[in-house]
Amino acid sequence: MKTFVGIDLGSTTTKAVLLDEDRKVIGHGITNSRSNYATAARVASQEAKVDGQFTLFRRALTAEHGLIDLDSFLGTLERAFRLEQFLEQLDDLELTCIGQIQGERFAKVASGVKDSLGEVFQRLRKEAQLKDVFVLKDGWEGWLAAARK
Repeated sequence: MKTFVGIDLGSTTTKAVLLDEDRKVIGHGITNSRSNYATAARVASQEAKVDGQFTLFRRALTAEHGLIDLDSFLGTLERAFRLEQFLEQLDDLELTCIGQIQGERFAKVASGVKDSLGEVFQRLRKEAQLKDVFVLKDGWEGWLAAARK
């Protein structure tokens, strides 16, 4: 199947849409632009492709089988995938941050900054493991309120 990606590169967010051969939308992606437009375009495009794969998977299972709770199954599968994807991106971001403290600019405080970054990324990894962290039923605020109970 041929697919086509359209990208809207903005100063704050970058969005991507994936179309099939019939010009039907099968996937969406969005990310912060982070002043790094090449990376933002790549991430949004990758998000759209992943979303498209889940859309095609959902269509195939719906057309072929009606024996499972498809929404529940795919929701669980997608949350697990998003967690792994997030953790991989977090590793990449940590390495990038550590790379930024190399050199003369941070020479006097590099050790402390590196320790602080380690603590921040350790907490982010721990929070990512919380139940339903990638399910924003009532939005991010709703999840935070539920997590604080």
